Amino acid sequence: MSVETSTERTSAGMPAPRTPPRVARLRPKLSVMDLLLQLWRAKWLMLLVFMSIFLIGLVVTMIMPTRYTANTRLLVRPGPEFGQAAPGILLQQEAVMQTEAELARSPEVAQRVIGGVGVARLYPNLAQAKLRARDRGVYVVDQEALDALANDLDVGSSPKSSLLRIAYTHEDRALAAATLNRVVTEYLEYRQEVLSGKGGAGLTEQRDVIEGRLAEADRALRDFLTLNSLSDFDAETAAARKQFADISDELAKVQVSLRESGISSRSSASVRALTVRSAALATQKQGAEARITHLGTLESDYMRLKRDRDALQASAEAFAAREQTERARNELAALNAGNVSVYEAARTPTQGDATKGIIAMAAAIVGLIAALIVGLLRAWSVTGFATAGSLERTLGLRVLATAKDRAT
Repeated sequence: MSVETSTERTSAGMPAPRTPPRVARLRPKLSVMDLLLQLWRAKWLMLLVFMSIFLIGLVVTMIMPTRYTANTRLLVRPGPEFGQAAPGILLQQEAVMQTEAELARSPEVAQRVIGGVGVARLYPNLAQAKLRARDRGVYVVDQEALDALANDLDVGSSPKSSLLRIAYTHEDRALAAATLNRVVTEYLEYRQEVLSGKGGAGLTEQRDVIEGRLAEADRALRDFLTLNSLSDFDAETAAARKQFADISDELAKVQVSLRESGISSRSSASVRALTVRSAALATQKQGAEARITHLGTLESDYMRLKRDRDALQASAEAFAAREQTERARNELAALNAGNVSVYEAARTPTQGDATKGIIAMAAAIVGLIAALIVGLLRAWSVTGFATAGSLERTLGLRVLATAKDRAT
Protein backbone atom coordinates (compact mmCIF):
# COMPACT_ATOMS: atom_id res chain seq x y z
CA MET A 1 0.00 0.00 0.00
CA SER A 2 1.13 3.59 -0.60
CA VAL A 3 0.05 6.60 1.48
CA GLU A 4 -0.33 10.03 -0.05
CA THR A 5 -0.68 13.20 2.18
CA SER A 6 -1.26 16.83 1.23
CA THR A 7 -0.82 20.05 3.24
CA GLU A 8 -2.70 23.19 2.25
CA ARG A 9 -2.55 26.67 3.72
CA THR A 10 -5.33 29.20 4.22
CA SER A 11 -5.30 32.78 2.93
CA ALA A 12 -3.95 33.92 6.33
CA GLY A 13 -0.95 31.68 5.96
CA MET A 14 -2.09 29.26 8.59
CA PRO A 15 -1.90 25.57 7.79
CA ALA A 16 -5.25 24.07 6.87
CA PRO A 17 -6.53 20.95 8.56
CA ARG A 18 -4.85 17.88 7.18
CA THR A 19 -7.01 15.63 5.03
CA PRO A 20 -7.00 11.93 5.81
CA PRO A 21 -4.47 9.99 3.79
CA ARG A 22 -5.66 8.27 0.62
CA VAL A 23 -4.76 4.61 0.55
CA ALA A 24 -4.40 2.93 -2.86
CA ARG A 25 -5.41 -0.75 -2.71
CA LEU A 26 -2.71 -2.97 -4.18
CA ARG A 27 -3.10 -6.59 -5.27
CA PRO A 28 -0.59 -8.81 -3.47
CA LYS A 29 2.06 -10.28 -5.71
CA LEU A 30 2.01 -14.04 -5.17
CA SER A 31 4.72 -16.50 -5.92
CA VAL A 32 4.12 -20.17 -6.60
CA MET A 33 4.62 -20.97 -2.94
CA ASP A 34 2.24 -18.18 -1.92
CA LEU A 35 -0.36 -19.54 -4.34
CA LEU A 36 0.03 -23.06 -3.01
CA LEU A 37 -0.30 -21.73 0.53
CA GLN A 38 -3.53 -19.95 -0.36
CA LEU A 39 -4.87 -23.12 -1.99
CA TRP A 40 -4.00 -25.06 1.15
CA ARG A 41 -5.86 -22.55 3.27
CA ALA A 42 -8.91 -22.99 0.99
CA LYS A 43 -8.72 -26.79 1.10
CA TRP A 44 -12.02 -27.25 2.93
CA LEU A 45 -13.88 -25.03 0.48
CA MET A 46 -12.30 -26.88 -2.44
CA LEU A 47 -13.16 -30.22 -0.86
CA LEU A 48 -16.76 -29.11 -0.42
CA VAL A 49 -17.03 -28.14 -4.10
CA PHE A 50 -15.40 -31.38 -5.25
CA MET A 51 -17.55 -33.62 -3.08
CA SER A 52 -20.75 -31.85 -4.14
CA ILE A 53 -20.11 -32.42 -7.84
CA PHE A 54 -18.75 -35.94 -7.34
CA LEU A 55 -21.73 -36.99 -5.22
CA ILE A 56 -24.11 -35.66 -7.88
CA GLY A 57 -22.33 -37.84 -10.44
CA LEU A 58 -22.57 -40.87 -8.14
CA VAL A 59 -26.30 -40.29 -7.64
CA VAL A 60 -26.77 -40.14 -11.41
CA THR A 61 -24.91 -43.44 -11.87
CA MET A 62 -27.02 -45.06 -9.15
CA ILE A 63 -30.26 -43.89 -10.79
CA MET A 64 -29.24 -45.00 -14.29
CA PRO A 65 -30.13 -48.62 -15.13
CA THR A 66 -27.35 -50.96 -16.12
CA ARG A 67 -27.29 -51.60 -19.87
CA TYR A 68 -25.86 -54.71 -21.48
CA THR A 69 -24.40 -54.93 -24.96
CA ALA A 70 -24.62 -58.11 -27.03
CA ASN A 71 -22.22 -58.51 -29.95
CA THR A 72 -22.12 -60.60 -33.09
CA ARG A 73 -19.87 -60.73 -36.13
CA LEU A 74 -20.69 -61.71 -39.70
CA LEU A 75 -18.25 -62.80 -42.39
CA VAL A 76 -18.92 -60.98 -45.68
CA ARG A 77 -17.48 -62.28 -48.94
CA PRO A 78 -18.21 -60.19 -52.06
CA GLY A 79 -20.35 -62.12 -54.51
CA PRO A 80 -21.19 -61.65 -58.19
CA GLU A 81 -24.38 -59.76 -57.33
CA PHE A 82 -22.31 -56.67 -56.44
CA GLY A 83 -20.63 -56.62 -59.81
CA GLN A 84 -23.94 -56.34 -61.66
CA ALA A 85 -24.39 -52.70 -60.65
CA ALA A 86 -21.61 -51.59 -63.01
CA PRO A 87 -20.39 -54.12 -65.58
CA GLY A 88 -16.64 -54.52 -65.63
CA ILE A 89 -16.11 -52.70 -62.32
CA LEU A 90 -15.52 -54.60 -59.07
CA LEU A 91 -16.48 -52.79 -55.91
CA GLN A 92 -13.84 -52.42 -53.25
CA GLN A 93 -14.15 -54.29 -49.98
CA GLU A 94 -14.93 -51.07 -48.08
CA ALA A 95 -17.83 -50.30 -50.40
CA VAL A 96 -19.20 -53.82 -49.99
CA MET A 97 -19.01 -53.56 -46.20
CA GLN A 98 -20.68 -50.15 -46.30
CA THR A 99 -23.51 -51.59 -48.39
CA GLU A 100 -24.02 -54.48 -45.99
CA ALA A 101 -23.99 -52.09 -43.02
CA GLU A 102 -26.68 -49.93 -44.65
CA LEU A 103 -28.82 -53.01 -45.25
CA ALA A 104 -28.45 -54.03 -41.59
CA ARG A 105 -29.42 -50.52 -40.44
CA SER A 106 -32.41 -50.40 -42.77
CA PRO A 107 -35.70 -49.22 -41.17
CA GLU A 108 -37.37 -52.24 -42.79
CA VAL A 109 -35.15 -54.57 -40.74
CA ALA A 110 -35.85 -52.56 -37.58
CA GLN A 111 -39.58 -52.67 -38.20
CA ARG A 112 -39.52 -56.44 -38.67
CA VAL A 113 -37.47 -56.90 -35.50
CA ILE A 114 -39.86 -54.77 -33.44
CA GLY A 115 -42.82 -56.64 -34.90
CA GLY A 116 -41.22 -60.00 -34.14
CA VAL A 117 -39.89 -59.32 -30.64
CA GLY A 118 -42.65 -56.93 -29.60
CA VAL A 119 -42.50 -53.27 -28.68
CA ALA A 120 -43.88 -54.11 -25.22
CA ARG A 121 -40.77 -56.19 -24.44
CA LEU A 122 -38.25 -53.84 -26.00
CA TYR A 123 -39.66 -50.48 -24.92
CA PRO A 124 -42.52 -50.80 -22.40
CA ASN A 125 -42.91 -47.04 -22.05
CA LEU A 126 -43.48 -46.63 -25.78
CA ALA A 127 -45.94 -49.54 -25.73
CA GLN A 128 -48.01 -47.80 -23.06
CA ALA A 129 -47.84 -44.52 -24.97
CA LYS A 130 -49.03 -46.35 -28.10
CA LEU A 131 -52.05 -47.70 -26.23
CA ARG A 132 -52.99 -44.18 -25.16
CA ALA A 133 -52.28 -42.62 -28.57
CA ARG A 134 -54.85 -42.12 -31.29
CA ASP A 135 -54.62 -41.84 -35.06
CA ARG A 136 -51.54 -39.74 -35.81
CA GLY A 137 -50.08 -40.43 -32.36
CA VAL A 138 -49.74 -44.15 -33.12
CA TYR A 139 -47.54 -43.40 -36.12
CA VAL A 140 -45.40 -41.04 -34.03
CA VAL A 141 -44.89 -43.70 -31.35
CA ASP A 142 -43.95 -46.27 -34.00
CA GLN A 143 -41.35 -43.87 -35.38
CA GLU A 144 -39.99 -43.30 -31.88
CA ALA A 145 -39.64 -47.06 -31.45
CA LEU A 146 -37.72 -47.29 -34.74
CA ASP A 147 -35.46 -44.41 -33.66
CA ALA A 148 -34.85 -46.04 -30.27
CA LEU A 149 -33.85 -49.33 -31.90
CA ALA A 150 -31.59 -47.49 -34.34
CA ASN A 151 -29.87 -45.70 -31.45
CA ASP A 152 -29.34 -48.94 -29.53
CA LEU A 153 -28.06 -50.77 -32.62
CA ASP A 154 -24.46 -50.29 -33.72
CA VAL A 155 -23.25 -51.63 -37.08
CA GLY A 156 -19.73 -51.18 -38.36
CA SER A 157 -16.54 -52.80 -39.55
CA SER A 158 -12.82 -52.25 -39.31
CA PRO A 159 -10.89 -50.94 -42.33
CA LYS A 160 -9.79 -53.66 -44.75
CA SER A 161 -11.75 -56.25 -42.79
CA SER A 162 -14.38 -58.71 -44.02
CA LEU A 163 -16.07 -58.97 -40.62
CA LEU A 164 -19.26 -56.98 -40.09
CA ARG A 165 -19.76 -56.15 -36.41
CA ILE A 166 -23.29 -55.68 -35.04
CA ALA A 167 -24.02 -54.76 -31.42
CA TYR A 168 -27.27 -54.14 -29.57
CA THR A 169 -27.65 -52.58 -26.12
CA HIS A 170 -30.57 -53.14 -23.74
CA GLU A 171 -31.31 -53.18 -20.03
CA ASP A 172 -32.22 -56.90 -20.17
CA ARG A 173 -29.12 -58.95 -20.95
CA ALA A 174 -31.03 -61.99 -22.25
CA LEU A 175 -33.32 -59.83 -24.37
CA ALA A 176 -30.29 -58.01 -25.80
CA ALA A 177 -28.86 -61.28 -27.15
CA ALA A 178 -32.23 -62.54 -28.41
CA THR A 179 -32.98 -59.25 -30.16
CA LEU A 180 -29.57 -59.16 -31.81
CA ASN A 181 -30.01 -62.69 -33.16
CA ARG A 182 -33.40 -61.60 -34.52
CA VAL A 183 -31.72 -58.61 -36.16
CA VAL A 184 -29.26 -60.93 -37.92
CA THR A 185 -32.06 -63.23 -39.10
CA GLU A 186 -34.18 -60.38 -40.46
CA TYR A 187 -31.14 -58.75 -42.06
CA LEU A 188 -30.20 -61.92 -43.96
CA GLU A 189 -33.79 -62.41 -45.17
CA TYR A 190 -34.15 -58.78 -46.19
CA ARG A 191 -30.77 -58.91 -47.95
CA GLN A 192 -31.87 -61.88 -50.05
CA GLU A 193 -35.14 -60.12 -50.92
CA VAL A 194 -33.31 -56.98 -52.01
CA LEU A 195 -30.74 -58.84 -54.11
CA SER A 196 -33.43 -60.97 -55.75
CA GLY A 197 -35.88 -58.14 -56.35
CA LYS A 198 -38.03 -59.10 -53.34
CA GLY A 199 -38.73 -62.57 -54.72
CA GLY A 200 -41.37 -63.89 -57.07
CA ALA A 201 -44.14 -64.15 -54.48
CA GLY A 202 -45.47 -60.73 -55.41
CA LEU A 203 -45.41 -61.56 -59.12
CA THR A 204 -47.20 -64.85 -58.48
CA GLU A 205 -49.95 -63.08 -56.57
CA GLN A 206 -50.32 -60.47 -59.29
CA ARG A 207 -50.40 -63.14 -61.97
CA ASP A 208 -53.11 -65.01 -60.07
CA VAL A 209 -55.17 -61.83 -59.90
CA ILE A 210 -54.71 -61.20 -63.63
CA GLU A 211 -55.62 -64.79 -64.47
CA GLY A 212 -58.76 -64.51 -62.36
CA ARG A 213 -59.79 -61.37 -64.20
CA LEU A 214 -58.94 -63.09 -67.50
CA ALA A 215 -61.24 -65.99 -66.64
CA GLU A 216 -64.05 -63.54 -65.85
CA ALA A 217 -63.49 -61.66 -69.13
CA ASP A 218 -63.43 -64.91 -71.12
CA ARG A 219 -66.64 -66.06 -69.43
CA ALA A 220 -68.33 -62.74 -70.19
CA LEU A 221 -67.33 -63.04 -73.87
CA ARG A 222 -68.68 -66.60 -74.12
CA ASP A 223 -71.95 -65.59 -72.45
CA PHE A 224 -72.28 -62.71 -74.91
CA LEU A 225 -71.84 -65.04 -77.90
CA THR A 226 -74.25 -67.62 -76.46
CA LEU A 227 -76.88 -64.99 -75.73
CA ASN A 228 -76.75 -63.80 -79.34
CA SER A 229 -76.58 -67.32 -80.83
CA LEU A 230 -73.06 -66.82 -82.12
CA SER A 231 -70.14 -69.19 -82.12
CA ASP A 232 -67.48 -67.04 -83.79
CA PHE A 233 -68.38 -63.39 -84.23
CA ASP A 234 -65.61 -62.57 -86.68
CA ALA A 235 -66.22 -65.64 -88.85
CA GLU A 236 -69.98 -65.16 -88.93
CA THR A 237 -69.62 -61.47 -89.74
CA ALA A 238 -67.29 -62.28 -92.62
CA ALA A 239 -69.65 -65.02 -93.84
CA ALA A 240 -72.65 -62.67 -93.71
CA ARG A 241 -70.82 -60.01 -95.72
CA LYS A 242 -69.66 -62.58 -98.28
CA GLN A 243 -73.17 -63.94 -98.58
CA PHE A 244 -74.54 -60.43 -99.07
CA ALA A 245 -71.97 -59.74 -101.77
CA ASP A 246 -72.69 -63.04 -103.58
CA ILE A 247 -76.45 -62.48 -103.48
CA SER A 248 -76.02 -58.92 -104.71
CA ASP A 249 -73.90 -60.10 -107.63
CA GLU A 250 -76.32 -62.85 -108.58
CA LEU A 251 -79.31 -60.52 -108.25
CA ALA A 252 -77.63 -58.03 -110.52
CA LYS A 253 -77.09 -60.76 -113.13
CA VAL A 254 -80.74 -61.87 -112.92
CA GLN A 255 -81.95 -58.31 -113.32
CA VAL A 256 -79.73 -57.89 -116.36
CA SER A 257 -81.20 -61.10 -117.82
CA LEU A 258 -84.72 -59.80 -117.20
CA ARG A 259 -83.98 -56.60 -119.06
CA GLU A 260 -82.46 -58.54 -121.92
CA SER A 261 -85.47 -60.90 -122.06
CA GLY A 262 -87.81 -57.95 -122.44
CA ILE A 263 -85.79 -56.71 -125.37
CA SER A 264 -85.37 -60.08 -127.07
CA SER A 265 -89.00 -61.17 -126.49
CA ARG A 266 -88.13 -64.47 -124.82
CA SER A 267 -90.78 -66.97 -123.82
CA SER A 268 -93.01 -66.14 -120.93
CA ALA A 269 -91.79 -69.23 -119.02
CA SER A 270 -88.20 -68.05 -118.94
CA VAL A 271 -89.24 -64.55 -117.96
CA ARG A 272 -91.42 -65.94 -115.20
CA ALA A 273 -88.52 -68.04 -113.90
CA LEU A 274 -86.21 -65.04 -113.88
CA THR A 275 -88.81 -62.98 -112.06
CA VAL A 276 -89.25 -65.63 -109.37
CA ARG A 277 -85.49 -65.95 -109.07
CA SER A 278 -85.10 -62.20 -108.76
CA ALA A 279 -87.73 -61.98 -106.04
CA ALA A 280 -86.09 -64.82 -104.11
CA LEU A 281 -82.67 -63.21 -104.37
CA ALA A 282 -84.08 -59.87 -103.26
CA THR A 283 -85.57 -61.56 -100.20
CA GLN A 284 -82.26 -63.29 -99.45
CA LYS A 285 -80.45 -59.99 -99.88
CA GLN A 286 -82.73 -58.30 -97.38
CA GLY A 287 -82.12 -61.14 -94.93
CA ALA A 288 -78.34 -60.91 -95.38
CA GLU A 289 -78.49 -57.14 -95.00
CA ALA A 290 -80.54 -57.48 -91.82
CA ARG A 291 -78.01 -60.02 -90.53
CA ILE A 292 -75.13 -57.63 -91.20
CA THR A 293 -77.02 -54.80 -89.51
CA HIS A 294 -77.70 -56.96 -86.45
CA LEU A 295 -74.06 -58.00 -86.23
CA GLY A 296 -73.04 -54.36 -86.59
CA THR A 297 -75.10 -53.41 -83.54
CA LEU A 298 -73.32 -56.14 -81.56
CA GLU A 299 -69.86 -55.33 -82.83
CA SER A 300 -69.06 -52.55 -80.32
CA ASP A 301 -69.91 -54.72 -77.31
CA TYR A 302 -68.08 -57.68 -78.80
CA MET A 303 -64.95 -55.63 -79.54
CA ARG A 304 -64.95 -54.21 -76.00
CA LEU A 305 -65.19 -57.66 -74.43
CA LYS A 306 -62.62 -59.09 -76.82
CA ARG A 307 -60.24 -56.17 -76.22
CA ASP A 308 -60.46 -56.63 -72.46
CA ARG A 309 -59.90 -60.38 -72.79
CA ASP A 310 -56.90 -59.93 -75.11
CA ALA A 311 -55.32 -57.27 -72.87
CA LEU A 312 -55.67 -59.46 -69.79
CA GLN A 313 -54.27 -62.43 -71.66
CA ALA A 314 -51.23 -60.40 -72.74
CA SER A 315 -50.74 -59.23 -69.15
CA ALA A 316 -50.98 -62.78 -67.84
CA GLU A 317 -48.37 -63.95 -70.34
CA ALA A 318 -46.08 -61.04 -69.40
CA PHE A 319 -46.40 -61.80 -65.68
CA ALA A 320 -45.72 -65.47 -66.33
CA ALA A 321 -42.51 -64.58 -68.19
CA ARG A 322 -41.45 -62.19 -65.41
CA GLU A 323 -42.20 -64.84 -62.82
CA GLN A 324 -39.91 -67.30 -64.56
CA THR A 325 -37.16 -64.68 -64.75
CA GLU A 326 -37.65 -63.80 -61.09
CA ARG A 327 -37.54 -67.45 -60.13
CA ALA A 328 -34.19 -67.80 -61.88
CA ARG A 329 -32.91 -64.73 -60.01
CA ASN A 330 -34.13 -66.18 -56.73
CA GLU A 331 -32.27 -69.39 -57.40
CA LEU A 332 -29.12 -67.38 -58.14
CA ALA A 333 -29.63 -65.32 -54.99
CA ALA A 334 -30.09 -68.50 -52.96
CA LEU A 335 -26.77 -69.77 -54.27
CA ASN A 336 -25.13 -66.45 -53.32
CA ALA A 337 -26.82 -66.25 -49.90
CA GLY A 338 -23.77 -67.94 -48.40
CA ASN A 339 -21.70 -64.83 -49.11
CA VAL A 340 -22.72 -63.58 -45.65
CA SER A 341 -22.43 -66.06 -42.82
CA VAL A 342 -22.53 -65.80 -39.04
CA TYR A 343 -18.94 -65.81 -37.82
CA GLU A 344 -19.81 -65.36 -34.14
CA ALA A 345 -23.38 -65.62 -32.85
CA ALA A 346 -24.68 -63.28 -30.17
CA ARG A 347 -24.40 -64.55 -26.61
CA THR A 348 -25.88 -63.24 -23.39
CA PRO A 349 -23.52 -60.54 -22.03
CA THR A 350 -22.30 -60.93 -18.46
CA GLN A 351 -21.07 -57.40 -17.80
CA GLY A 352 -22.79 -54.07 -18.23
CA ASP A 353 -21.41 -51.25 -20.30
CA ALA A 354 -18.89 -48.74 -18.94
CA THR A 355 -21.28 -45.79 -19.01
CA LYS A 356 -21.56 -45.58 -15.23
CA GLY A 357 -17.80 -45.64 -14.77
CA ILE A 358 -17.36 -42.96 -17.40
CA ILE A 359 -19.96 -40.75 -15.74
CA ALA A 360 -18.33 -41.19 -12.30
CA MET A 361 -14.88 -40.43 -13.74
CA ALA A 362 -16.22 -37.39 -15.57
CA ALA A 363 -17.87 -36.15 -12.37
CA ALA A 364 -14.57 -36.55 -10.50
CA ILE A 365 -12.64 -34.65 -13.19
CA VAL A 366 -15.23 -31.87 -13.33
CA GLY A 367 -15.22 -31.70 -9.52
CA LEU A 368 -11.42 -31.37 -9.42
CA ILE A 369 -11.44 -28.64 -12.05
CA ALA A 370 -14.25 -26.75 -10.31
CA ALA A 371 -12.51 -27.06 -6.92
CA LEU A 372 -9.24 -25.79 -8.38
CA ILE A 373 -11.01 -22.84 -10.01
CA VAL A 374 -12.72 -21.96 -6.72
CA GLY A 375 -9.40 -22.19 -4.87
CA LEU A 376 -7.63 -19.96 -7.40
CA LEU A 377 -10.43 -17.40 -7.29
CA ARG A 378 -10.20 -17.28 -3.52
CA ALA A 379 -6.41 -16.97 -3.63
CA TRP A 380 -6.58 -14.08 -6.09
CA SER A 381 -9.39 -12.35 -4.22
CA VAL A 382 -7.58 -12.24 -0.84
CA THR A 383 -6.22 -8.73 -0.13
CA GLY A 384 -3.94 -9.71 2.73
CA PHE A 385 -0.37 -10.89 2.46
CA ALA A 386 0.15 -14.58 2.85
CA THR A 387 3.89 -14.37 3.55
CA ALA A 388 6.55 -11.78 4.26
CA GLY A 389 7.93 -12.34 0.78
CA SER A 390 4.57 -11.37 -0.71
CA LEU A 391 4.65 -8.12 1.29
CA GLU A 392 8.21 -7.31 0.17
CA ARG A 393 7.38 -7.98 -3.52
CA THR A 394 4.23 -5.89 -3.36
CA LEU A 395 5.47 -2.81 -1.40
CA GLY A 396 9.14 -2.99 -2.21
CA LEU A 397 9.96 -2.71 1.51
CA ARG A 398 12.16 -4.93 3.59
CA VAL A 399 10.43 -6.93 6.31
CA LEU A 400 12.53 -6.89 9.47
CA ALA A 401 10.45 -9.27 11.57
CA THR A 402 7.22 -11.23 11.60
CA ALA A 403 4.89 -11.95 14.49
CA LYS A 404 2.18 -14.56 14.78
CA ASP A 405 -1.35 -13.25 15.12
CA ARG A 406 -2.67 -14.11 18.56
CA ALA A 407 -6.19 -14.46 17.16
CA THR A 408 -5.07 -17.36 15.04
